[in-house]
Amino acid sequence: MDDDTTERLAALYSLIANVYKAKDIKTAEAAKVIENIHRDLNIALMNELAIIFHKMHLNIKSVLDAATRKRFTYIWNL
Repeated sequence: MDDDTTERLAALYSLIANVYKAKDIKTAEAAKVIENIHRDLNIALMNELAIIFHKMHLNIKSVLDAATRKRFTYIWNL
């Protein structure tokens, strides 16, 4: 993609979201891979924990409500 197209698309997307222009397309794609892995791992982890909590007869919503009271829970996307 050329610089003009990049600038136009960044301007358009910035109307609805924060835009970060990566150094190049390979860097942007690598960053996207990391974001997707982070999201997928969080979903998988929470699914596994839900199974464990269910077997322990714990209310999953109550556990998540308690977990979100701690600092840095934004890391887990709860």
